[in-house]
Amino acid sequence: MAANECIYFYEDEVYRITKKGNLEFGMVLQNADVDTDEEESGSEEMEKVKNGHILVAWHPRGEENVVHEKKVGLSDRCLMPGDIVRRLVPGQDTQRGYCRAITMKATVQVVGTRQVIYNVASDELTPLEEFAPDIAVCMDAWVGIINSVTSDVELQFTDGSVCVLTDEEAAELDDPSGRRLTDSEFRVWFYPGQKLQGPMRTFEPARWLTCNKDTQALKEKRNRLVKVTVTRYRVTSLNVHWQCRAVTSEGSLDQPAYVITGDDLKRVRMLNVFEPCTLQLGDMNTYRLREDDLVMSLDEWKRLEKDTLKAGKRPTAAQPPAEMSAPVAGAAAAAPAASAGLPNGGEPLDDEMGSVSSYSSVGSAGKRTRRGPSLKTHIMKKRKLKRSRPCRHPVYETRSFSAGDTLVVETVKTVSWVTVVWQDGTVEEELPSISLHPSHHLDEHEFFPGDYVVEQKTEAGPSEYGVVQRVDHAGRTAQVNWYQIYIFGSQASPQILRRTEASVYDLSDHPDFRYRPGTVVISVSPQTRLPPPSPEQGSGDEATAPQPQDGRERDPEPQTNGPVPLPAAGSPAPPGCAHAGQVLDVLTSGEVKVWWADGSSSNCYPQDLFRVGEYDSDEGELWDNGDSAESTESAEWETQSEESMVAGDVGSDQEQLPDERLKPKLAAIIEKIRVAMTRLEEIFTLNSALQSPLIMKQLLEIHKNSRFLDKLMDTSFFGDTHFGGLVGQIRERSRAFAAQREFVPVLGSHLELVTLMSSYIPPEGAGMNECAQFCAKLKAQLLLAHEEVVRRYGISLSGGALDGASPAADDSGINGDARTDGEGGEDAELLSPDEVKVTPPTDAAGDAAGGAAEGHSQEFTTLPSVPDAHKFKVSLFQPVEPPAFMRAVRREIRILTRALPDGIIVKGFEERIDLYSVMITGPRRTPYEDGLFFFEVQLSQDYPRSPPIFHYISYCSDRLNPNLYEDGKVCVSLLGTWGGRGSEVWSSSSSLMQVLVSIQGLILASEPYYNEAGYEKQRGSQQGAENSRLYNEMVILKLVQSLTEILKNPPCVFVEEVGEHMRTRAHRLIARLRHWLEVSEAGGTPTTAEGKPAEFDRPDFPLLPASRGFGITLRKALKTFEQTLQEYGVRDGAAPQPPPPADAASS
Repeated sequence: MAANECIYFYEDEVYRITKKGNLEFGMVLQNADVDTDEEESGSEEMEKVKNGHILVAWHPRGEENVVHEKKVGLSDRCLMPGDIVRRLVPGQDTQRGYCRAITMKATVQVVGTRQVIYNVASDELTPLEEFAPDIAVCMDAWVGIINSVTSDVELQFTDGSVCVLTDEEAAELDDPSGRRLTDSEFRVWFYPGQKLQGPMRTFEPARWLTCNKDTQALKEKRNRLVKVTVTRYRVTSLNVHWQCRAVTSEGSLDQPAYVITGDDLKRVRMLNVFEPCTLQLGDMNTYRLREDDLVMSLDEWKRLEKDTLKAGKRPTAAQPPAEMSAPVAGAAAAAPAASAGLPNGGEPLDDEMGSVSSYSSVGSAGKRTRRGPSLKTHIMKKRKLKRSRPCRHPVYETRSFSAGDTLVVETVKTVSWVTVVWQDGTVEEELPSISLHPSHHLDEHEFFPGDYVVEQKTEAGPSEYGVVQRVDHAGRTAQVNWYQIYIFGSQASPQILRRTEASVYDLSDHPDFRYRPGTVVISVSPQTRLPPPSPEQGSGDEATAPQPQDGRERDPEPQTNGPVPLPAAGSPAPPGCAHAGQVLDVLTSGEVKVWWADGSSSNCYPQDLFRVGEYDSDEGELWDNGDSAESTESAEWETQSEESMVAGDVGSDQEQLPDERLKPKLAAIIEKIRVAMTRLEEIFTLNSALQSPLIMKQLLEIHKNSRFLDKLMDTSFFGDTHFGGLVGQIRERSRAFAAQREFVPVLGSHLELVTLMSSYIPPEGAGMNECAQFCAKLKAQLLLAHEEVVRRYGISLSGGALDGASPAADDSGINGDARTDGEGGEDAELLSPDEVKVTPPTDAAGDAAGGAAEGHSQEFTTLPSVPDAHKFKVSLFQPVEPPAFMRAVRREIRILTRALPDGIIVKGFEERIDLYSVMITGPRRTPYEDGLFFFEVQLSQDYPRSPPIFHYISYCSDRLNPNLYEDGKVCVSLLGTWGGRGSEVWSSSSSLMQVLVSIQGLILASEPYYNEAGYEKQRGSQQGAENSRLYNEMVILKLVQSLTEILKNPPCVFVEEVGEHMRTRAHRLIARLRHWLEVSEAGGTPTTAEGKPAEFDRPDFPLLPASRGFGITLRKALKTFEQTLQEYGVRDGAAPQPPPPADAASS
């Protein structure tokens, strides 16, 4: 096993044998794989866990310490249905699988005694906590998330007095039998019969049911320590954030109240079908003793358990060890207060069990709430009882147990077995959880049987989707059945269209059908339930599926899928619960197996379900309360009152409004419009046919702000006459969407819901949709308005004029030659020889990182004006300190002119010296070699105190680098978009050159996978090496896709440079990649081919042998790239033909 491979993971159960020979169990809180680059990095706890170490909380006291992985053993692995696992085989890239079902058994200790019950099934344990925060619930077909729980604790004094405290108030009491450290990982719950103690002042806010004479006298003695017993613990209210409602006529259409109290609590159902799988060390439950239960003393169980662990034995799910086979339930199982068998003359062991505890969530990265699915990203801070100090001589009760007794128990050990569905379609049952390795770092191209997918950049209609049948993990290919979404009707069902073998790189997750075990769903169709297939029918398509060659049996549809809890006896399911539930499994037949909150289960088609939590209702896009403008019949995006308000803001005082007051207003409005417009342009770049209510709302909001700009300047750039009736069309369409949404409770098709909430794609041949047209026209008018603002008020920035800085002060100017004679006083001090000599990073062979671009001169040049397509073109810029800004700009120009590395081209603009355009050529001997990367830059208003603003121009779908986002974000510590220290952080002495060199040498690296947050720790591990190679496959595919789009539509300021690059580099790139494919498919070691350049040798980054799926997708991408080169007349060594002007202008 690789040195850096993590062995233990969060919430794993581990054990150790102390120097005294005592057996201790603990729970892993953190391993070395946790990302510490975020704000948690400053904490001592996060910094002290190094590679090969783990942070463990030891049961029962909760002591936490960091131990070496070799000092502990794995007792049980924490897994949930839907988790991705693998077998870790040294030197092999093994396939992944997902957990279909978990079977758990536990050894539990009877609270207050030294007796344990062995091998209890987890589904027979009942949590004492009726409700928990961050868990999904349903009520009257509505689904929501519990924000908080309020409970009352009823307490009885020794004289019979009874009072009630809230759980927060009662948390000040101590549990004298519980040997827990303060803030222990193992929580303490309230439960009937629990003994507590505390000062009398704790009971001052109490509500007294009965108060006898003795207790009344104690009220005046605030510090007197009193003992009480918990007689009742009940939930009094829930605060629930309701998300959405299922499509059904059952239940009320009105959204339930945020605060649920009284009898309404009985109508709330927890959506926690997999709760029995969440059992952990220290959890508290109640258990009804069975006749055949095996009860033994704690010390005897520990002795036998220690012998079992030392021998490496592990009982099966059905058969316990022979030493533990004699049931004693029904007999007197006494727990003596003074046990002669205890060491140290009867003194309890230092690791013996204490009182009740249970799971506590902590806010570390990657941790989850164990009780059920959470629909929110934050974790609620749970209330804990205040713990007492460790008791040296705890006193245990002497009790007798009989079959049928209900006992409060605490989990002291768990053991679990897993049913796994592997990528190749095979299913294995009852695998010990400790034999599996969780996979926490999956790329977007890992698919599993039953996954719903779509083809990337396909011409197929939006109504087609695929269902993965099996995946070849090593070959990166998948067998897929393709279906047509059915049109709603009485006998409707999806129709299979074809069966194909596809490269996983040509597939992506379906945008709406993302279901996994545990996913919370609602029904959006009256025809949701499907009759279960008969044994003769099997599961449809799988009847003809080829069987695997390893002897394992394929089982596409399980008969049982883990525990399926039913409503409590005597508690009928409330109306609507039959239409909200959780996914049990996804089947290769194309169906989803769902457990409903009424206790039933059924198979459903994916379009009949809606995944709760898929959309953010906080944005007002989904299921709002009717407050938005589009929710009423008379919805208007801009009402008469708004018109009056806008006009009133300017009013008759517009002419008297001084420039110093008008300029900030204009700048703020234009910047707001620019930011919103940029986001929409990025959306339309990815999907020009996209229309949705949210996009329409944003466009109309931009138009409203633009009209306000007109009123401020007394212009008419944004009058309706400039948009050819588009404003009215979009308003009407938005009202139509709003009217449709009012009928959502009675509609029956998921496709209609997706249309309403996600996107609208017009029919083929409809041309450019109204939203895209409106966006383009708004941008054109905004550019005209910007020019008018600059003309009137001079809010601009050029090399010749700047408020507060004399043009004469800039001897060189933006077009002037940078002075090299050291003259000029102030300027001479700004640039030292060390600052001029910026050395780009070099690779192992000593080549410059950029690789001198053939035909590319390493120069900084300027253009007269900023192109309209520049992201920051319409921003109004005025520096905070103009003299300091001008000095910094002159310094930047001199550095860029003198020391620009190979492979980087920068262009400035005479009319705006705060804006730049950058082209970087991919460094040699990296996956990015011969690629092109474009950035648009604006210097900040308080430059050089603050870093410049970078925007990456993406030409491919998704990210081809962890630091370069599809929306344009550039993650670099120098830019303040990522954490860093020392010289990695921007300072007044930093320069634009440093950022460019960092992007070229550190971001466009040979193994970019490790640039992802927290992945650096995987270097040297088997998992890291496998993932890095697969990431490089993806990079090369995205690179070819990006170059194809760049050739079609290059940035207008780099048209000549792109053409020259394609002429000199494109065909060489194609030949190199094809050579690598040939070598990889031949199974040989790459060597320099005769007559081939040196770069055709083995790549200096992990890639070969490449997968078959990579070869399939790359060949298609290279063919498309070659065809595009031919269309634009680009031949090897020949002068390219420029693309059409219209395309170039819309980069």
